[in-house]
Amino acid sequence: MPDFSFSIAGVPVPQARPKLSRFRTYDPKYKEKQLTRAILKTQWGTRSPLTGKVSITLSFMMPVPKSMSKKKRVELIETKAAHIIKPDLDNLIKFILDCMNSIVLFDDSLVSDIKATKSYAGFAETLITVSVA
Repeated sequence: MPDFSFSIAGVPVPQARPKLSRFRTYDPKYKEKQLTRAILKTQWGTRSPLTGKVSITLSFMMPVPKSMSKKKRVELIETKAAHIIKPDLDNLIKFILDCMNSIVLFDDSLVSDIKATKSYAGFAETLITVSVA
């Protein structure tokens, strides 16, 4: 079975802790999740969710802060320097896996191998490759 690739434009979103109010618990990233799920549905098409063991490669391309000098910005983008500030890589991974549930994957527990990177880029996006093992 071939590899499946997805691209989600925009600044990668980390998973946030559930918020508690007096009467309910809610997900503060609900709108972002719905948008990401819609993009994944469009790119996945009418295929049914994968049910076997899968391997996932994630590349989180983060924007360079506007406060950096032009020279430093160009250097970070050209070298694809590691992004070592917040958001945390594990929270970015969790957000994407949660969004893939019941669309691309039957459940995120099917993932047996993950390779993830977080680096600076000129265009903020998330690149996903799913391989059936």
